Amino acid sequence: MNRRRTFLQVLGTLLGVSLGIVLWTQFAPPALGGRTSVLVVNGTSMLPRFRSGDLVVVRRAARYPVGSLAAYHAVPYHAVFFHQIIARQGHRFVFQGINNPAPDPYHPTRQQIVGRFWFMVPGAGRWLAFWR
Repeated sequence: MNRRRTFLQVLGTLLGVSLGIVLWTQFAPPALGGRTSVLVVNGTSMLPRFRSGDLVVVRRAARYPVGSLAAYHAVPYHAVFFHQIIARQGHRFVFQGINNPAPDPYHPTRQQIVGRFWFMVPGAGRWLAFWR
């Protein structure tokens, strides 16, 4: 009986450590060496697909092709925007909100892109804002 308990404890520890490693590699933020960032949609520029209060998860990527949804640091506005890449102009990207009539006035470089869309949790940003 004692051997079985020890085996189960070791197995549980190994599974826990493995799960922790997987979660860290998938969800660690850039500030801690990861590549995943979490954003809360604010506004109507991404309607109808994304609404205010939706939680959006983006990840750093090797490529950001035209048509991708991505977040970027808009330096002059001291803000992060989540829009669609609609073109490239040299080493800069042109973004536009799905619901916006015109492209964004700021064109970020690759280094200013936070990440490409990974997944979204509808309305979860409101819950997160509540706990802030």
